[in-house]
Order: sequence, then C-alpha cells, then structure tokens
Amino acid sequence: MSEEIKELRYQIMIQKDNVTSDFTTTLINEIIKDEKIENLDSDDVNIVIHYILKLENKNFVVLFSLSSSNFDESNIELIENQLKDNEDLLCIIKLKDDESIKSVSQHRNEIFNLEMEVREILFIILQDSFPSIPWYKILQEIGISVSELKKFQYDREDVLKNRTQNELFFLLFSQYKTFDHPKPIKHDDLLELIKKTQDFDELKKEINERAITKTTHQDFLAKIGPNLGMMEDFRNDLAHSRFVDKSKLSNYDKALKNIQDAIKEFREKNNLKIENII
Repeated sequence: MSEEIKELRYQIMIQKDNVTSDFTTTLINEIIKDEKIENLDSDDVNIVIHYILKLENKNFVVLFSLSSSNFDESNIELIENQLKDNEDLLCIIKLKDDESIKSVSQHRNEIFNLEMEVREILFIILQDSFPSIPWYKILQEIGISVSELKKFQYDREDVLKNRTQNELFFLLFSQYKTFDHPKPIKHDDLLELIKKTQDFDELKKEINERAITKTTHQDFLAKIGPNLGMMEDFRNDLAHSRFVDKSKLSNYDKALKNIQDAIKEFREKNNLKIENII
C-alpha cells in the first residue's frame, strides 16, 4: 500500500531585487535540510513553484507547494518557523495543509453534531418553560433577538416548517448564554399583569412564566453557556476556513467534554434515552 502524499501550499511575499524559481527552490531546500527538522529530507519533498509575480512596489509574490509522505504536525511547524525567521520574506500565508484538513473535518463534524444535540434539548426546555407561546416565536417573545429571522416576521412559521428547522438554528454561539436571563418587564406590561391577576401568588406565577425556572433546565443552561463561549473562537476559525490556532485546541477539548457531560446528565435526569437503531 502506497504512503499518502500530503501537500502544503504557501503564498509568500519576498523583498529582493530579483526572484527566480531557482532562488525560491534553493531557499526552500535550505530550510528543509535544517538539522532541527527531523524525519524529513530534501529528497523526500517535491517542490513546485506555481508562479512568481513582480508587483509594482518591486516586491515579489510567489506561490509554491511542497509534497511529501513524511509530513507531520511537528516538521510542518518547524518548516513554518524557518520561513517566518527569514528576513527576506515579508509575509507567509498558508493556503493548503493536508495534515490539518483531517483535523478540521473531524472538529467540524463534532461541532455540527454537538450543536444539533444542544438544539434538541433547548427545544424541550423552551416548550416546557413557555407552553403558551407558539414554538416558532419563543425567542422573539422572551427577548432574544435573532437578526436572520427578522425578515420573516409575518411568515416565520411557514419558513421554519419548510426548512424543517426552528429559531434555534439561527442563534449565534454567544446567544446560548442569554437563556437564563429573563426578559425585562416594561412598566406598561407590569401594570397589565397587575390588572389581570387576582393576588400576589398569581402575579408571581405570571412573572415566572417569563423565565426558565426548572432546576434541571437551569443547570443545563448554566453548564453549556460558558463552555459554548469557550468554543466560539475555535468554531469561528473553522467556519471561516482559518487554520486553527493550537492554543485554542485545549480550550475546545475541555469545553466539548463539559457540554457532552451536560447533555448526558440532562438525558439521564429526564429519562431521554436514545436507542441505537442501527
């Protein structure tokens, strides 16, 4: 079985009087031959210079690719450190990294599935907490603004039904932290509540219906909110096709486990067992 060839692709800008393919290839070979870079030899790496473009400001933009079956996270990092240390290179832009793409794909799938599970449980919490509000406008009624849905003010129910979605599909990650904040009561609304209720207990009940009050619901929200916040930067990097900063990975792993634990705990407390049907 042949070994998998992995490709790296970079765009660099060079400040030199003249830049040729030979110059660029020599520069890259010298980096690869550096003794700090283990498990990699220049003979193992195929270098392709795709183009060299001279700009009006006299700098050169070069697009090149490196291909090898011996690339790993460690030697890729060392190659990039060497590129960064080269004073002739004004900037280095990574455009392709087959080694990282596997990880990116895995994390995208994890976040997609995780957010679907969070939506599943939040739907239950919202329906349980606000039974008198139609399912398609609960967020609107409890004061959580969803900008993407504002254009569907009059046909929101039909739009969501046709998409087989609900309001939760349009939330930003940062908005998951706002569920445990009840909608403020305006002065006029409070007066109306006082008029229509017979005593303090009934008034208290009406006010409580504006918030999520069950302990199991509150516990779940308290656990997922901060952790989804920890995940947000990492998720945004993936969503915008940015290579992930390794410093964010440990926060992501920690937050992922905490949210998975919260989901598992909520299912157990509410007897929401999911059978494996395959």
